[in-house]
Order: sequence, then C-alpha cells, then structure tokens
Amino acid sequence: MRQSVPERALDREIESIDDARMGLAVLVDQENCLNFQGLRCDVCYRECPKIDEAITLELERNTRTGKHARFLPTVHSDACTGCGKCEKVCVLEQPAIKVLPLSLAKGELGHHYRFGWRRGTMANRKRDAGREALEKKGWWRSHRWLVLRRLCQFFVLGMFLSGPWFGVWILHGNYSSSLLSTPFR
Repeated sequence: MRQSVPERALDREIESIDDARMGLAVLVDQENCLNFQGLRCDVCYRECPKIDEAITLELERNTRTGKHARFLPTVHSDACTGCGKCEKVCVLEQPAIKVLPLSLAKGELGHHYRFGWRRGTMANRKRDAGREALEKKGWWRSHRWLVLRRLCQFFVLGMFLSGPWFGVWILHGNYSSSLLSTPFR
C-alpha cells in the first residue's frame, strides 16, 4: 500500500514539527490496546515527542479486578502533529493507534452550537437577554411575572415568620378578599 506525504510536511519554511500538522493520531482499536486491557504498555505515550500534551494517560478504575487502575491513552487533537511515532512503536501486530489525515480524523462542530463556558459568550447573552422584549412590550409587561413572583415569595415568607398564629387567624374566617379594599372593619 502506497502512502502519500501530506503536502505541508515537506515545506522548508516550517521550522518546527509542531507547525507541520501532518495528520492526527487516533486510537482505532481499543479492544486490543494493552492499556485498555489493564496492562501497562504506555509505549505510544512515552515515545510521543509531545509527551503529556499530544497523548496523555487518563486514570480509570479497573472494573475487572476491582482494585487496579487502567491508564488509558488519550490523544488531544490540538497538540498532536501527526508525526506517526506512536503508530510505529505500537507493540501489537496491527497498531491500535493510527495516524489519519485531518479530514478523516477530525470533524467540524456546527455553527449553531454555543458554549456557555467559553469566555465572553455567556456574558454577552446575559447582557443582551430580553432587551428586544423590553423595547417591544414595555417594562411592566416584561417584568410583571417577576414582580408577582417576588410578592408571593414575600407573602409566604411573612406567613412563615409570623408562625402558626397567622394560619389560625385565616382559618377562623378573619381573612377575606374585602380586606384588600377595606383593611379595617
């Protein structure tokens, strides 16, 4: 099988291997990877020129034995250059980790997804939230449910703080809706 070299891999203007981006390492065979079986192999991790950046070992409890840990190799696409050293040193007959072209290995996130934890996105949404509705409906129509909710909370809090006497007073028939218009009898 003949493989072609990515066009930017032999570019003489590239000074560092980090800028080449020849592909992306992908762990394609987890079922046969020795680390996933609970054995300590770690050869791909140790051979990686960007150790602890491109490939890291994630600690996971070994459910088969119940007392050991598994160190699972995880490839980080933002740091992997696709140099292929991990694929070459894999101890299996068919490497469990392979370097694939970026177009095959990595997808693209849809533009309609928003991440609230990314800087600036949540703050902008909070700042602009409801501005259009406020301009369209006016202050009272936009905030009436919030005001009514706060009044109900205040009423319930007052009942709680006044204790059982308030409930007894209502049950004895001392409260009626006419108290709103004529508070004193």
